[in-house]
Amino acid sequence: MAFVGIMFGSLVGLISAVTGFALFDLSLGHSLVVYATTGVGFALLTILALLLRPPSGPKSKIPADHPVSYVPSPA
Repeated sequence: MAFVGIMFGSLVGLISAVTGFALFDLSLGHSLVVYATTGVGFALLTILALLLRPPSGPKSKIPADHPVSYVPSPA
C-alpha cells in the first residue's frame, strides 16, 4: 500500500505541477514546490488511510454468545 501511495502521489504531484506551470503561469520553482507539497500530502493521506482502516487479522473462533467454561487443569 505504501508503494501505491508513493506512485499515486508522484503522479498527482506531476499533474499538478504541469497544470500549474502551463495553465496558471507558475514559475518553475513554484511548480516544483507544488509537486513536492502534493506528493507529501498524498503520501500522508495514504498513511492516514492505512492507520484508520479496520484490522484484518484472524477472527476469534468462539462466537460472542457462546459461554466459555473454565476447566481447571489437574494438579
